[in-house]
Amino acid sequence: MKQLLIATVFATGAALGPPVFAQEGTIDPNAEAREIWRAAAAKLEGAKSLSTTASLTYDVVQPSGRKLQFGAKYEIKAKRPNKFVADITGDDGRRRALYYDGEEITLVNLDEKLYATFDHEGSIESATDKVLYTLNARMPLAALLRSNLRSILAGIFPGNAYIGSHSIGGVASDHVLLSNEYIDLQLWIDAGDQAELHKALITYTDWEAAPQFEASFEDWRFDARIRDSEFTFNPDEGFEKIEFLEAQH
Repeated sequence: MKQLLIATVFATGAALGPPVFAQEGTIDPNAEAREIWRAAAAKLEGAKSLSTTASLTYDVVQPSGRKLQFGAKYEIKAKRPNKFVADITGDDGRRRALYYDGEEITLVNLDEKLYATFDHEGSIESATDKVLYTLNARMPLAALLRSNLRSILAGIFPGNAYIGSHSIGGVASDHVLLSNEYIDLQLWIDAGDQAELHKALITYTDWEAAPQFEASFEDWRFDARIRDSEFTFNPDEGFEKIEFLEAQH
């Protein structure tokens, strides 16, 4: 169960008094919080195409128990039912890319000019499953491309709480908490009519040192015109095609 959860998922001044925190005993099904995150998930599910840029940070727990934080920039475009492209630049400068054009998945190491391809026909969901479980490759934020995101979140997180209205990047956002015995998922969602996700913070509460994964989003575009050619990798001169061993289970 924990593996499924991991794969699927993603203080201001007290001038007006101390912040109010939901007590642990009150983290239960909450209609207001559920309505807010469901609106954001529905927007993602209903988009014929979408694109966004995300700034990621994540903790890596060391044998000593210390946490080291790393980061990446993640650019993604998707077109339903069967296309996506993701470009990832780590804070160490290393660059990776992932393409799916409905017929072929391509993993690219842009620094070493290496790439591998895999035949695959199917939906975005089936392609992300192939990447995550068969190829054993990383694909941050894959859950955001799921056409059944609302049912996934509802099934994984029985606890919902509305934390308050907070500003993210100068934009008023509703702050909600989804929780279960393994994970706390905090979401900051545009408080206006757009229902856009501005920030997500995952805390793995049952892991040693409770590592976190955070994603801040900007430049959301929904139903934009994205050319089909953008989802196919066309290697420049000097790129080498290699064999990639699939994960053995």
